[in-house]
Amino acid sequence: MVLQMGGKTSAASKNKWNEKTYDRINLVVRKGQKEQIQEYAKEKGMSLNAYINALIQADMGEHLTPGVVKNLEGDADPVE
Repeated sequence: MVLQMGGKTSAASKNKWNEKTYDRINLVVRKGQKEQIQEYAKEKGMSLNAYINALIQADMGEHLTPGVVKNLEGDADPVE
């Protein structure tokens, strides 16, 4: 049986791209804090993931490869 991936927007294509492009980090916080952090990030116009990445970039500065954070509107904001 041969499996074929769909177009560029298929789940299989997105999963393949994500696997090739990103590393995953699992983060554990106390019960209830996830929602608090998500709300705070939303108030800043960011997703939870973008907010955490921005904090890491701000703390590590030049020790981390520069990247781009997308806010909730999908605009790309360089992180310096």
